[in-house]
Amino acid sequence: MLKKIGLVPRLLLGIISGILIGMFLPETVSRLLYTFTHIFGEFLNYIVPFVILAFIIPGIAELGNKAGRLLGSTVLIAYVSTITAGTAAYLLARKLYLMVCCG
Repeated sequence: MLKKIGLVPRLLLGIISGILIGMFLPETVSRLLYTFTHIFGEFLNYIVPFVILAFIIPGIAELGNKAGRLLGSTVLIAYVSTITAGTAAYLLARKLYLMVCCG
């Protein structure tokens, strides 16, 4: 029976084998693997918000009668904080741009 290898040794083994394979791999295969990695990364960035929603919605549904009010206040807080952060970023960037550009 094979002995189980821990997580850290497996990670190190994967990193080392990736470096060694990358050194001797033809460029076309390397580009193909990079393309796959990029597409898979974009897919993960696309799907993660839906996974989060899939976990949050049932939790809100289990709250009962107060769920609507709680959801409304949460959305309001998120909206107000987003508007506030966007406005602050715009004003700060405008001020810094004028300082850098015009002295």
